[in-house]
Amino acid sequence: MLQIANIRKNAKEIADRVKAGVPVLMNISAADEIIARRLIDFASGLIYGIEGSMEKVSPGVFLIKPPGVRVALD
Repeated sequence: MLQIANIRKNAKEIADRVKAGVPVLMNISAADEIIARRLIDFASGLIYGIEGSMEKVSPGVFLIKPPGVRVALD
C-alpha cells in the first residue's frame, strides 16, 4: 500500500515505512528550501542504505521505493 507523507511526518516514520517495504510519496512542496533540501538528503541516504530508489513525480513530490517494489503512477 502506497503511503503519502508530507513535511508534517517525521523522517523516522518515512524511513520505517520504506524499510518495511512500503513505498512513500514525500511531498515537500510546502517546505522551505532548507527543510526541503534536508529531507531530500535524508531520503537519498535512506535509499542508498537499503538499495531502493527515488524519483521525482511532480514538482516537490518524490516517490521513495524500497528495493524490488514496483509502483505504477497514472
